[in-house]
Amino acid sequence: MGVVIGIDGLVSRCNHDEIASVALGWLPGPRGAPTAGEAIASPIDPSRFYAELPVGANDDVFYQSVVTFTDSTTLTLPQNRADQFYQLYQGRTVPLYCTSFDTDPFKDGWTTGTADDKPSPWSWAAPNGGATNPHAAFTGTKVLAQEIGGDYPASSYSYVQLPRIDVGQYSDVRLQYRRWLAVEDDHFDQARILANNTPVWANFNSNMGDASATEHIDLEWRFHDVPVSGHFLGHQLELKFDLKSDEGLEFAGWTLDDLCVVANPASICGDGVVSPTEECDDGPGNGDVADACRTYCRRPLCGDGIVDSDEECDGGPGGNPACSPDCKTVNLDITGGCCSGSAGGTSSGLLAGLVLGLGLRRRRRPEL
Repeated sequence: MGVVIGIDGLVSRCNHDEIASVALGWLPGPRGAPTAGEAIASPIDPSRFYAELPVGANDDVFYQSVVTFTDSTTLTLPQNRADQFYQLYQGRTVPLYCTSFDTDPFKDGWTTGTADDKPSPWSWAAPNGGATNPHAAFTGTKVLAQEIGGDYPASSYSYVQLPRIDVGQYSDVRLQYRRWLAVEDDHFDQARILANNTPVWANFNSNMGDASATEHIDLEWRFHDVPVSGHFLGHQLELKFDLKSDEGLEFAGWTLDDLCVVANPASICGDGVVSPTEECDDGPGNGDVADACRTYCRRPLCGDGIVDSDEECDGGPGGNPACSPDCKTVNLDITGGCCSGSAGGTSSGLLAGLVLGLGLRRRRRPEL
């Protein structure tokens, strides 16, 4: 597949800004193809270069460009320390749900909320810039954004959720969209994508404790392909974007555009062929009954709501107090009663707290 690498704005009249070469490097997708490699791009004009990018079938490939200037300095694209490779998906897809955000998503069944019942910061609007916000939509004029022209609040949680999607018999379902995300290292602030309340993507955590400082700062619209099959049970998909912040440094958060939930038409649960995203497929033998390959091509699992022969119970995804997490029956001893005091006496509780000190972590905004 041909890739055009545009480097507008990097070339000036200064000799040291002249581009000597552009290299395109790539890594394989989850299925191991293509083999990692590199190619030198050919110039189209002073700010555009062309190279061939090998791809795998029905999978992602990850790639980046290294620009070398005549003074031997280099620039790696994308410029995002937390996400250093562009992503491209190759394969046929069928749309299950799509929106360009040209119309109000909240009138199309999207919902939003917070953890403390405060008004949600999410809005459907035209971007107007900001320190880490986009200045324009990827296409059209409007986007769905956590903050328009500003930063998300400190010590907060908010989410936005798509309408429920029936994925039918498709067993390779993916979220594909354009993303402009700015968030702290996951050690401090967590931005996630969830499928039926199961996280399927999260921002980078450098795992260095309070020294963690690898912020995820997109400086351009990025294509993001997120496989969701295998992360949820059943045929109904509920996708959610959320972000939880601490009391310190804040950025722009999520901005979304051109979103689609798509399916690979070659991966059908029930056709008797076990595709790479299926655990099993017994064709007509699939069934949502004990000990059978499920109708969504997952093996029997404690927590799927179906009691199999090796289970005493199954509380399903939501759980059940009468059923343990390993699907064993729990005897609930309900005895009743209440606290009381003897005649002339009282029964009381004492809650005491010792405040040892509270200091907000303040971290400087990195220079972009």
